[in-house]
Amino acid sequence: PLDDARFQKYKDGIMWLRNKAKTAGAEIVHLTPPTFDPKQAGRAPEYNAVLGAYAKWLIEQRAAGWQVIDIHEPMDALLAEKRKADPAAYLAKDGVHPGPDAHWLMARQVLTHWGVKCDYVVSDFIDASGKLSAIYKQVSKRQGILNPAYLSAAGHKRPGVKAGLPLDDAIKAAKEIVIPAKGAAAETAPAFPGAKSAWNGYDKYDFKVDGKPVLVVAPKQAAPGRPWLWHGEFFGHKPAPDIALLGKGFHIAYMKVPNMLGSPGAVAHWNACYAELTTKYSLSKKPALVGLSRGGLYCYNWAIANPDKVSCIYADAPVCDFKSWPGGKGKGKGDPKNWALVMPLWGFKSEADALAAKVNPIDNLAPLAAAKVPLLHVFGDADDVVPWEENTGIIEKRYKELGGSITLIRKPGIGHHPHGLDDSAPIIEFITRHAAR
Repeated sequence: PLDDARFQKYKDGIMWLRNKAKTAGAEIVHLTPPTFDPKQAGRAPEYNAVLGAYAKWLIEQRAAGWQVIDIHEPMDALLAEKRKADPAAYLAKDGVHPGPDAHWLMARQVLTHWGVKCDYVVSDFIDASGKLSAIYKQVSKRQGILNPAYLSAAGHKRPGVKAGLPLDDAIKAAKEIVIPAKGAAAETAPAFPGAKSAWNGYDKYDFKVDGKPVLVVAPKQAAPGRPWLWHGEFFGHKPAPDIALLGKGFHIAYMKVPNMLGSPGAVAHWNACYAELTTKYSLSKKPALVGLSRGGLYCYNWAIANPDKVSCIYADAPVCDFKSWPGGKGKGKGDPKNWALVMPLWGFKSEADALAAKVNPIDNLAPLAAAKVPLLHVFGDADDVVPWEENTGIIEKRYKELGGSITLIRKPGIGHHPHGLDDSAPIIEFITRHAAR
């Protein structure tokens, strides 16, 4: 039965595990405990209720930003459904170790969390004529080599498990087992619609989402997890990082909503674009954002509204306060034409209201810091269009005070142009490290 002292030890153990993962720089995804079937195990029923309590506690931690995937309740529901049709039905013959139906249910919960379509059934894997049987057979062979090798490398004392190959030998042997190219990932990532053209040797697709033009440039082969880079503005300017990241399997995306300056209306359009690209086209749930100049307002304002949906932000001479640009209320030149857009876009009644409002990225960094979104700013310290002191400088100070991680690359004597770096390696490394996890 549920015991408070033992339950506390479970909680303490989970917190210990999270701290270890954090120290190692890893992100942790929790699964709730699987179902225990007392009927099959010949035991009293209380233990599944204990696991249910543990599962409930884990799910409650989502409010604190934890990633938690529930497999306990879906397994309970599947077992109950099977027992209605056949009282002798089970998911685990011994009440503990799940069979194929339960394993596939658990896998579907994980895939759904990742936004991957998974409308297959167990027979697609295990039947000789199943759609994925050839893939499943080869993956199983790989596992048969890698599993004992990793157990041996870890010094595992599990009884009855034969010693595996040395790890390097096992990895080499596993790579020699060819996985058929046609698989779930290929079938569940539909082709992008719209006009197709070439962009720097890659396929570019132009279509509409939420009534606005969207373009996506696709890599030759998508990297695992289908990472992507999302531009706030000025797609195609200084494209070296984009081209390099396409070569690493990233998709590149841009939604054309000019003259909206990252306002609430622009954020709403971006929400629709994000939903379409991450569900219908299975792109990663956490894109990297690129905010170049006024694109900083788009990227930061959307990220602040969606801090759990961002892997990192690369900002290049970014606008982080519309009072600086286009307002020109500090050291910058300002832009009267774009400043005139601010009042209607945000619904301000007067310029005084706009100047007093706390709606800019510099004022709303707490959600990003809490979500531990890393930032990279590249800027010229002689910029008189978007003065760095009024934008990047304030972001740096306030983000660090909030405990956030930010890296600055200063270009001495450089103004607002040229953007980017002569050597894009630091930008590429930053995005790859954070967005390709």
